[in-house]
Amino acid sequence: MNTVYRYLLILLLILSPIQNVWVRIAAYDTALTIVDSYWGTTGRPVKAYPGTQSNTLTIVLRNELYSNNITAATGRLKLPSGFTSIYGGDEAVSSWSGIAKPGETFILTYQVDISSSVAPGVYYANLTVEYTLQDGYRGVEADLNVTLHVDPIPKVNLALAGCFWGEAGRIDLAVPGSRDLSLTIQVANLDIYDLTGVTATLILPPGLYGKYKEGSLKCIVGAIPVSGFATAVFRGIYVSSSLAEIYGLQDSIVMPMAKLILEYTMNLEGKLVRDSCSLNVAIPIYTYKPSFLTLSGLYWSYRGEPILPIPGAEDIDLTITLVNLGEYTISASAIRVDVPIGFIVKAVRPGALQPIASGGSSSITVAFDISGDLKPGSYIVKLSIDYILETGGGGAPSTYAFDIPVKLYDPSVLDTILDVVSIYWGSPGNPVDAIPGAQNIPLTVEIVNRGSRTAEGLTVEYILPYGFSYSQSSKTTSRVSILNPGSTSTATIEIDVDPDLKPGVYTISLRTEYTISYAGSSLHRVKLFYLNVTITKPPAGYGYLELSSVSWGENLPVYPGDENVTLTLTFVNRSPYSISGIHLKVILPDGFRLKDPQNIYMSGSLARYSSRSLDLRVSIDRGLKPGIYKGRVVCEYILESGSYGVKLSETHEFNITVNTLYGGIEFVQSFWYGVSAGPGDIGVQLIVILRNVAVPSMSGLVGYVKMPEGFSLSTTSECEGYVTPVVFTRPISIQSIAMGIIPPTIPLEIQPAATVNLGDYVYFVIPLSISQKVSPGVYRFDLTLSFLDQWNTIQEVCIECRMYILGSVKLIEVEPVSTDIIVGGYKKFSVKVINTGSSPAYDVYFILLNMPPGVALEKQVFYIPVIRAGDHIIVETGVYGNPNTPYRGTLTALAMIAFKDSYGYNRRYNITFPVNVRGEIEFKLLELTVIPSPAYRGASLTISGILLNIGRETAKHVTVHLLDHPGFKLKTESHQYLGSIDPDTQVPFSVEAEVEADIGVYTLKIALEYTDDYGRSYSSEYSVGIEVGEQPKPQQQPIGETIYRLLPIIIASVFMLVAGYFIIRYVKHTRIVKS
Repeated sequence: MNTVYRYLLILLLILSPIQNVWVRIAAYDTALTIVDSYWGTTGRPVKAYPGTQSNTLTIVLRNELYSNNITAATGRLKLPSGFTSIYGGDEAVSSWSGIAKPGETFILTYQVDISSSVAPGVYYANLTVEYTLQDGYRGVEADLNVTLHVDPIPKVNLALAGCFWGEAGRIDLAVPGSRDLSLTIQVANLDIYDLTGVTATLILPPGLYGKYKEGSLKCIVGAIPVSGFATAVFRGIYVSSSLAEIYGLQDSIVMPMAKLILEYTMNLEGKLVRDSCSLNVAIPIYTYKPSFLTLSGLYWSYRGEPILPIPGAEDIDLTITLVNLGEYTISASAIRVDVPIGFIVKAVRPGALQPIASGGSSSITVAFDISGDLKPGSYIVKLSIDYILETGGGGAPSTYAFDIPVKLYDPSVLDTILDVVSIYWGSPGNPVDAIPGAQNIPLTVEIVNRGSRTAEGLTVEYILPYGFSYSQSSKTTSRVSILNPGSTSTATIEIDVDPDLKPGVYTISLRTEYTISYAGSSLHRVKLFYLNVTITKPPAGYGYLELSSVSWGENLPVYPGDENVTLTLTFVNRSPYSISGIHLKVILPDGFRLKDPQNIYMSGSLARYSSRSLDLRVSIDRGLKPGIYKGRVVCEYILESGSYGVKLSETHEFNITVNTLYGGIEFVQSFWYGVSAGPGDIGVQLIVILRNVAVPSMSGLVGYVKMPEGFSLSTTSECEGYVTPVVFTRPISIQSIAMGIIPPTIPLEIQPAATVNLGDYVYFVIPLSISQKVSPGVYRFDLTLSFLDQWNTIQEVCIECRMYILGSVKLIEVEPVSTDIIVGGYKKFSVKVINTGSSPAYDVYFILLNMPPGVALEKQVFYIPVIRAGDHIIVETGVYGNPNTPYRGTLTALAMIAFKDSYGYNRRYNITFPVNVRGEIEFKLLELTVIPSPAYRGASLTISGILLNIGRETAKHVTVHLLDHPGFKLKTESHQYLGSIDPDTQVPFSVEAEVEADIGVYTLKIALEYTDDYGRSYSSEYSVGIEVGEQPKPQQQPIGETIYRLLPIIIASVFMLVAGYFIIRYVKHTRIVKS
C-alpha cells in the first residue's frame, strides 16, 4: 500500500505544473475585452469624416483577468481599406503602461488618416494586443473587432444672392456678339460653418465661352463666414452672335442656365474637410432692343448689408438698376410698384426717375416689409415707369413695365448653436450634493452660444421628473436678454427633492427659447436638452464629516522613541449643509501615548466643503516596530439641514505610519586620503561618505565605529571608538570623489559638521593603523550614528560600511643580474626590478638616468605594464664600453622608477645600483709542442707552449694543468703555476704525464684557470692531439760524438774546482789577517 501511495504522489507532482499551466492559459483566453471605441479623446468624442487626417481613435479595454494586474500593453491595429496610420501603413501601433487591476480599464489611442474615397458608413478594424502581467508573464489577445464610424460630410446651405453683368460700380449689358464681359455672382452662407479656401468654377451654357473658347471659368473667392456673403467675378466672357438661333427664342431676354460649382474647406470637429456644392445661375442676355429702358440688375440689402429676403423681413431694400439703351435721353418720370399680397411697399427712393442719358444707368430702391405669413417661394413684383423720351420739342411720353422675380428663402435654416456646458447642484461657484429630502437646493446650468448669431430673450424652462418639484412654483427662469456669440450664461432654479426618492441618476429636460434677428425680423427658436443629475446617498452610513487626511506635523516622518510629535487630523464637510457641535474621541493603538485629552470638542460651525484641522501631541514607545498602525476617531455632530438639524455619528479608521531609520542613512563609499593603503600602514586616513536620504534633520551627530580585526584607531590603538562628522572647508572635485581618493596635493582642511539636512552628505575622517597580517581585500565595519532628529529626540542607526584594502607599494628594489661592462666590448646588461609591496605596480617606467663615463646603452627607457606584488621583472639591454674610458672597477649607476599605484597615483623616485667596468681577459695558445712525438707506452710525455694575454686586463694566479684522461697518468709536473700575466704578455708553460695508453690517437685537454682583479675565477680548456706509437729501439752513438758532448762538461767541472780552491784559500787568508 505504501508503494501505491508513493507512485500516486509522484504522479501528482508531475501533473501539478501541467495543471497550473493549463489553468493559466485557460484563464488568459479572455484576458481583454473592448468596452468602447470612439473618435476623439476621453471626455471629448468627435465625429470622423472622409478625407480627414490625424483622427484620434480611442479604444477602451478592460482587464478580464480575475487575479492579475496588467502593467503594460501594445496594440497592433489592422486597418481596413481606405484607412491608414499617419505614417502611411495599414497598421497602427499604440502602447500603454500603468496598472490595470481586474475589472479596470485602460486606453489605447491611434492616429488614423481617412481617405476621401471612403464612403460614409461603419467599418471594422482588427486589434491584436500583447500584454504583460505584474508577475512578468506575457500574453496575447487577438482578433478584437474595433468599430469605425465614418459620418457623411454635412452639406452646406449656400444661396444665390444676386447675379449681374459688370462689376461693382459698373453695369454691363450682355447682347449677342458682346465681348470680354464680366459676370458678378453673389453667394450667401446660410449655414453654421465658416468656409475658407473657397474657389468658384462657372460652367458656361451653350452660346457663352471664354477668351480661348473654353467652356468654364475659375475664380478665387477666399472665405465666406457664417451669415456672410462672397462675390465671384468671372471676366473675359464672350457671347455668340447667333445666341437667339442657338436657343430658338424670339423673346427679348434669353436666360441660359449656368452651373456654379463652389469648392470650400470647413472645420468639422477640429478637422479641415474639403467639399463642394453647386448652384444654378440664370444669366440674362438681351437678344434685341424692345424698348429704351432695360432692367440690368437686382440687389437685396438690409441697412447696407446684403441679405436674402425671407418671410417676416422688415425694412429691407430692393435696388433695381435700369439702363437706357436708346439714342435719346429719358427725362423725369413716375414710378409705380405693384406687389403681391403680403408685400408692403414702405418707400421708393427716389420718388421719380432721374434723367438717364443715352447708354447711362440709374437705380431705384424700393423698401419692403414682408409678412411673416408668407411661405418661402417665388413671387412677382411689377414695376411700371412713366417717362418722356426727349426726341425734340415736348418729347414723347411713354410707359414701360417690368416683371421682377422675387424668391423668398426658408428662414428655418437661420439659427445659432446653443449648447449646455454643464449642469450641477448648487449656485455658481458653490456646487453641492443633492440628497433625498433636500429643500430649496439650487440647480444650475451653464449655456454657451457656439454659433455666429446673437440669441436674444433667452429663457430656460426645467421639466422635472417624478420626485422633483419647484421650490418657488416657477419652472421658468430668464437670465439674459442677449447672448452674444462665444459668450456663456448661467440659469439657476431652486428645487425640492422628495425624501422617498432613491439615490441615483435622473434625467431633467431643459427647454430653451430665444430669438435671433435677421433682415429686420425676429425669428423664434426652441431647443430641448436632456441632462442627467445625481442624487447621492442620504447621511445614514455615508459619513459627511470626512477624515480627508492624517499626517504627522509638517509631513515629517516619525521614528520609534520620538516624543511630543504632532499628529494632524484634517476633516472636510462633504455635505451640502453646515456642520456644528463636532465632538471627537481619538483612540490610538498600543505603543502610542496621547498627550492631549482623548475627548475633544471642536467649537464653531464647519461650512459645507470647508475643512478644519486638529493637532494632537503623541509620544511613541522606543520599542515599537516601524510599520503602519490603525487608529480610530469617533465623530458626533449636527447636520444643519434645516430646523434643529440632524444628529449624526460616524467612526473613521486611519493609518499611522511609523518610519524606520534603517536605510535612511546610506553608505556611499570610503576611500583613503593621498595613498593606497596596505598592510603595515600606520596613521592612514580613511574618509567615509554617507548620504542622508530620509531624515529631515540631524543635529549633534556623533559616530561610533567598530573596526574588524587587524585595524585600529591611530589615536587610541583600539579597534573601536567615537568619531565626529566633518565638513571640508576646501572644495573636493567631482573627479576626486569619482576616483575614490583625495590627492595628497590637496590639503585636508576640515571642521566639525553642525547640522545635516535631508540630501546632505556626511563625512567622517578616521585615522587607522593596519596590521601586517591584514591581506588586501574588502573589509566591512559598523558605524553607529547618534543624533537628535527633527523632533529633538535622540536616535541611533547602525550603518554597515565597506573599506577597500588594495595594498601599497612602499619600495621597488633593483638588484644587479649582469652588470659587467667590458671596456672596448659589447655585453648584455640586465637588472632585476622587484616589487616588494602588497599591491601591484602599474604602468612602470624604468629609466637608466646616469651610467659611468664611457658607457653607452642600447636602450635607456623601459615600460612594464604591471609588476605583481612580490614579483619581479628582468630588464635587459646591450651595453658598450669605450676602450679609452678612464674609470674602471665597481662604479654606481642611477635609475629612475615611475609607476602608478592601485589608486592610479603616479609615484616616482631614483635608485642606485653597482656596475662593474672592466677589461676582458682572453688568452691565445701559441707554439704548442708535444715530446716525444709520437709518444709510446711508458714514456714521459711533455706538452709545452706559450700563453699570450690578448685581453685588456691582467690575469692573476694563472695555472695550467692537464685534465685527467684514461691511459695517461698525471704527475706532479702535470700542473704548473704561472703567476700573473699582463696584457700583451706571453709566458711559456710545460706540463708532463706518463703514457700508459695503447697505440692510437688521443685528445688531451689542458685547463687554464685564473682570476681577475676582483677575485672572480675564470677557466678555459684547450685540446691537444696525442699520437701513441711503438717504443723506439736505442741507437749506438759514435765515440767522437760522445767525446764531443762530454768535453764541455769536463772543462766546466775542472774550472769550477780550480775556482773553488782559490776562493777557499782567499777566505782562510782573510780570517788569519783579521785575527
